[in-house]
Amino acid sequence: MYCKFCGKQLEDDAMICTGCGRLTDDGQKLVKPAAGGTAVPVQNAAKKIKLTKSTIMALVAFFLFLFGMVLNTIITTSSTMQQLMGESSYMLGQIGLVAVAGIFSILTLIIAVVSLVLSVTERASAYNRIFPICMTAVGLAYIIDFICSAVMLSMRVA
Repeated sequence: MYCKFCGKQLEDDAMICTGCGRLTDDGQKLVKPAAGGTAVPVQNAAKKIKLTKSTIMALVAFFLFLFGMVLNTIITTSSTMQQLMGESSYMLGQIGLVAVAGIFSILTLIIAVVSLVLSVTERASAYNRIFPICMTAVGLAYIIDFICSAVMLSMRVA
């Protein structure tokens, strides 16, 4: 792009001409004349990220999912704990961890579904619905993972 005042070549997204210092057409869009005739900035040139309620809820679901997956990792990789605690104490600890992981999986799914419903009621764009949709899918997978963990633990107990 070229400055319409001095003719200097500018970058396509330039707001101010580096040759004459005047505002380009893009720069003119950012200011409007005030009552006294001076220009007042209308908006910031940098784009701000706005977090909607649905995005915040999906983030909460994501962190619940992460914490629950840490619990699942403890459940499935704790052979050292079994040797340290003994068989009976270890099994009680496993049952407790599976129960807590189940609570987290249910909470993850509920909060993810709520974030998806909020994104629909907020009339969010398709782009803003991607995260709630993905977290709902992750919540469903997490519930299935919890059920599999519970079944495997019940087979060991029996």
